[in-house]
Amino acid sequence: MPQGIYKRSEKEKERLKKMVMGLKHPNSGIYEHKKGYTLPPFTEEHKRKIAIGHMGIVFSDERKRNISNALKGNKNCLGRKLSKKHKEILLKSLIGHHYCPSEETRKKISNSLKGEKSYLWQGGITPKNLKIRKSIEIRLWREAVFTRDDYTCQKCGQYGWHLNAHHIKDFAEFIELRTSIKNGITFCEKCHRKFHRLFGLKNNNEGQLREFLRLKTEGKI
Repeated sequence: MPQGIYKRSEKEKERLKKMVMGLKHPNSGIYEHKKGYTLPPFTEEHKRKIAIGHMGIVFSDERKRNISNALKGNKNCLGRKLSKKHKEILLKSLIGHHYCPSEETRKKISNSLKGEKSYLWQGGITPKNLKIRKSIEIRLWREAVFTRDDYTCQKCGQYGWHLNAHHIKDFAEFIELRTSIKNGITFCEKCHRKFHRLFGLKNNNEGQLREFLRLKTEGKI
């Protein structure tokens, strides 16, 4: 029968729709099986040919926009909205799965993105001091200080919210103590600002810290 000449009736369209929705390919995992009928799985050779056939395909900007619009919101890869049950299943499957790389892995990632290797590289305009403060070594030191202090501000007792790791002995002067856990203490942002308003940003020492904590107990600040 020539295509495009004869119009299908609504009944015929409905019949075809039900037939298609009843089929399931083993690789799709989408539709329910039509009773007694299953399509054969793709062979590895078939998959390889499909992959080769799609190589080098470049979508136009309009096609990209259409795909983006079709997938906006809570939808799956076919553009269908996810059901409440489906969302719950996805949520349960993600509970407890946190990406927590080891210290060695984090250092490797950091080194692979340093300097000109970084996608944010702008020709070396970041000050040296800021580079050191944002290094992986200082980040690990900060986390170690937080862990030791149970993520609690040692000044006001605030727990786990907007915390800073303060260098007891001056960061610029005592270079060898920059990553020493004993040279750090946990403050919340508010208490950290109070400390530096009282004692300044330079030449900080243990005496200033003791005075700051003493003022806490006496309720003077």
